[in-house]
Amino acid sequence: MKKVLDAARDALYAGDGARACRLYTSSYRREFVKKNQEDESRGASGSTCEEQVANFAPVLKRTVHDLRVIRITVSGDTATAVSEFNTTSGKAQVTEFLVRQGGQWKINGSQEPVKAAPG
Repeated sequence: MKKVLDAARDALYAGDGARACRLYTSSYRREFVKKNQEDESRGASGSTCEEQVANFAPVLKRTVHDLRVIRITVSGDTATAVSEFNTTSGKAQVTEFLVRQGGQWKINGSQEPVKAAPG
């Protein structure tokens, strides 16, 4: 599962929309596109998941550093992963939700980044 998260991160930084979006469930791809179209301040413009990933890569490279998975919790065919990263305004965390489909883990959603607790 960590391999899927690492592959998604690498694809996002590379702007490789085809590779990143293959790691998402179809419902998450639709949610991803809709959310970014509703909020253009995200920097991920485009009408498809692939276009949005390609357009978001420069913003991501500029603002998010040292992204690493810090915790994974698995329950049957679902999992939750928490990643921590540095931004221009401090440490933050994002939670991603995964499901196993056809024997492979796919990202099925995420929770907006929140500031990490001091530690």
